[in-house]
Amino acid sequence: MPGTADEPHYEQWRDRVASELEALEGKVIVFGHSLGASVSLKYCAQRGFDARVAGLVLVATPVWGTEEDWEREWALPKGWPEEGASLPPTFLFHSRDDEVIPFAHLDRCAKRLPTAEVHPLDGYGHLYEKGDLTPILNAVRSL
Repeated sequence: MPGTADEPHYEQWRDRVASELEALEGKVIVFGHSLGASVSLKYCAQRGFDARVAGLVLVATPVWGTEEDWEREWALPKGWPEEGASLPPTFLFHSRDDEVIPFAHLDRCAKRLPTAEVHPLDGYGHLYEKGDLTPILNAVRSL
């Protein structure tokens, strides 16, 4: 993704997601991990996804607040999604032992996305190095 690992910026990531989506043909699945997952959600909130997006698979998704200046750049718009909003099928995964994004963020995300399928996991940490990604692969296959 554009920018540096130490100083990423949403607009650069948003624009990269837009260009990647434009270059793809047929149905696609948007998969995001950690910051990439929050970028995918904010992109959906701001621009929406067309019918080509078969679904969202989001792993270790941070749900940013608006108290700190640096968080506002990544935060979802207040009140999004609106009641009756049409979102692609969404799967949320988060490991209870994630050492980077607290597990409580899964509940925050699930409250924002009440139609999402929520999957709390055990033993995957933040980087999902456990090796058995069957729960995530099953979600992808279902789309």
